[in-house]
Amino acid sequence: MVSKKNGVNTVLSWKTLSDFEKDFRTMLKFDKFTHFVCEIKPEYASHILKYNFKDNRTVSRMVVHRYARLMDMGLWMLTSAGMGFNTEEKLVDGQQRLHACIASGVTIQQLMCFGMDPKAHLFLDIGKKRTPADTAKIEGIHNGGKIMAAAKIVLMYDRKNIRLTDEHVNRPMIEKSWKDEILKHELVEWVHEHVEIQNMLSSSDGLYQSFPPLTDSFLLACHYILRWYNPIHADDFIHKLARGEGIFKEDNIYRLRAKFMKAREGKNRIDQSWKLYWV
Repeated sequence: MVSKKNGVNTVLSWKTLSDFEKDFRTMLKFDKFTHFVCEIKPEYASHILKYNFKDNRTVSRMVVHRYARLMDMGLWMLTSAGMGFNTEEKLVDGQQRLHACIASGVTIQQLMCFGMDPKAHLFLDIGKKRTPADTAKIEGIHNGGKIMAAAKIVLMYDRKNIRLTDEHVNRPMIEKSWKDEILKHELVEWVHEHVEIQNMLSSSDGLYQSFPPLTDSFLLACHYILRWYNPIHADDFIHKLARGEGIFKEDNIYRLRAKFMKAREGKNRIDQSWKLYWV
């Protein structure tokens, strides 16, 4: 075992798998809570998983893929979240990080805690998860929940991996396929780089809340996307769609509004409504 400094942290590392296995075996026998920052290679992760708690929760492919992407991109960071082992020598926390380490093939630094009470797993993952809105608030983004939801729709559209359906309209933060998931840090970076979407919401005077069949974040995202093609027509279209002012029964926007209203009542599909307007 080798100790080295990483800033203020002392990081434990090993030259070979056999060296790691020997020290890891000793660590598992700690009967009091003890913690270390360790350098974990993919082969070490595979060995650790042999001690997985038999009743541990099911591994989420989406979470593993998310972590693996961060590791592969060099964005994985040492945090207070780590791996936990109880006095019965079982892994009770951190299995998804280990699977991600293996999947990415990247060596990571990880907090490892030993000597946990055998019932400690009952108190893991019981807190409120941090939402994109929580992250936005920390980042100083006003109306963060709406902005982050709109940003996700814009990014999904921009990556051409979205089909606008009633599911996206009513739940704009819907999770995509685990292969196409947009990571939280990507949303934050995009919002910081595209301040205009924040300005659009702050100066909207309630525009995006004017049409209940659509969420304000969805309308904001549509407005932002349409401005790419024709800013003047986009503004006119969204104002008429949201508020229904200055339109007549013969107008396509009038028909579109009616389609959305019916869709809200479960009588039609919203994705077909978009086709109606552009025909």
